Formats: sequence, C-alpha cells, structure tokens
Amino acid sequence: MESMKLVFMGSAPFGIPTLEALIKSKHEVAAIYTQPSKKAGRGLNIHSSPMHQIAELNNKIIRTPYDLSSEAEKTFLEQIQPDIGIVVSYGTLIPDHVLSIPKYGFLNVHPSLLPRWRGAAPIQRSLINGDKITGINIIKLDTGLDTGDICSSLEVEIDPKDDFQSLSSKLSKIGSQMTLDSIDDMINKNISYTPQSEENISYAEKIDKSDTKILFEESATDIINLIRGLSPNPGAWFTYNDEGKSFRIKILSAEIMLSNGQPGELLNDQLLIACSEKSIKQSVSLTSTLYFLPTNANPFPNSIKNSVM
Repeated sequence: MESMKLVFMGSAPFGIPTLEALIKSKHEVAAIYTQPSKKAGRGLNIHSSPMHQIAELNNKIIRTPYDLSSEAEKTFLEQIQPDIGIVVSYGTLIPDHVLSIPKYGFLNVHPSLLPRWRGAAPIQRSLINGDKITGINIIKLDTGLDTGDICSSLEVEIDPKDDFQSLSSKLSKIGSQMTLDSIDDMINKNISYTPQSEENISYAEKIDKSDTKILFEESATDIINLIRGLSPNPGAWFTYNDEGKSFRIKILSAEIMLSNGQPGELLNDQLLIACSEKSIKQSVSLTSTLYFLPTNANPFPNSIKNSVM
C-alpha cells in the first residue's frame, strides 16, 4: 500500500501514542514540530516536550519555532514537500499559508465530539461538566478553533471512575488508531468530510488557576467532577487554616458520602467534608503554603469545624 510523507505537530503527552504509531508505520515522518523547551520547576531546569524526546530517540528532524508563521518555517515545509500534516495537542493555531503546503492538508486528532468542547481543554471540561459520553473526532484543520470538517468520529463512554489521566490515556490510544485509519482512507480515496453542526457549540477554555479551587458551597457531585477533571494535574485543592497556619490540600481522588453538615465543615478526623449537598471523603496530597507538617502531626482534629476554605 502507498505510504505518505508527513509532518507531525504536537506538544502534550496526549499525542505520544499517535506519534509513536506513525513512526512505527509504513509512513515517513519527515519532521516533528513541538513547542520550544522551557525553564520549569524550582531549579528552572530546561524541560522539553515528550515529542522532542521521542524525535531525538528516533533521529527525526525537530522543529521548535516560536513563530510558525515565519518565512523560515514556510520555506522548510515547502522544501520537504509533505503529503499530509498531523496535529495532536500542538498548542497553537496553524497559519493559513502553512495549512496549504501539504498535498492533502492537515488532520487533527481532537478528544471530544465536536462541536462540543472546541478548544484547549476538552477532556478536563467534559469531566468537570459531568458528561457521560465523549469521543474522538479526526478533522481537517482550517484556520478556526477546531472548526474543521469531520472525517472520522467515535463515541466513547466515560466511566464514573475516569479522571483526566485515565480518560486521556484511553482517548489518546483510540485517536492514534483512528489517525492511521484516516490516512489509509485518504490513500484509498475512501475519505469524506462532514461539516460540523452549527448547533450545540461549546468551548473548553484552558484551565486557569482560579478553576482549580474547590468551593464547598457546591454539591458533592460537582466537586467530585472537578476533582476527576483535574487529577492528577494540576489538581483540585482547598485551604485549611489552623491557628494562623495554612495548608493547601490537593485532592486527587474522592467519593461521595451521605453525611451532611455546613458547607466546608470537617465532619470527622478522616477528612470527611460537608458540601452544600452530601459530603466527600478523599485521599489527599498535602503541600503546606507556610510549612511542612511533622510526620506525626494530625492537621484535622475532630474538634475543629468550619476551618476549610
């Protein structure tokens, strides 16, 4: 069967299965585009994207432009003459003059059922919203934000135990196979494109720090959904205050309990916390905003109430 010369553009871990599948396939990955390396962490060490690391391991050409619309990138892509571009969580819109360079344009792997949850954080927003169904769409990229025509679609049920990590892993593997199938359909001239509906459009805004704080005035169900949508990173959190000492508590998993109380009330010493409706009980990761707890300390004495913020 005919093979394709392609360029891959991606930055987030979600794109790893697709890139690895393409490298192992009969197709030629002529270049890998990813976001520039950044300084991160307390030591401000240089961190490269997973795509950068995979490209190095497989001796692939790596491109990390700050400006994809530059004349240098246009010239480079025109010189390698790709048949198709594959984009998975790249992190920036592709300029129109770049979209037109590959013979068959660009395909994008998007983890939602478009036009629902266009934008940067579709998996997180679907979980936070309490969606029961999500999916993968393979779309032909245009200059809009996830507005391209759909060539392949698959619904995926969201398990009640799914969090961001598990659902992302599940969808990324499905998307990698759908990408290979779509390329084969293109080669076999068996591909068709369907415009997206103009109804029920919603946007998955990038997760902001203000989105991650738990508000116990909300229901236990809404709080659990927030925790699932942000676990393990960046993590949903609240602040616990005790005699002027403050602790930020990050919740990675939790369950709904039937106990009731005033929102934010600590109902026992096992970190059972009342919500506006019912309560939640969770395992936690502790990071102190002021100091670290001694290993034998108990920050949640039974006698302290209403000290959760």
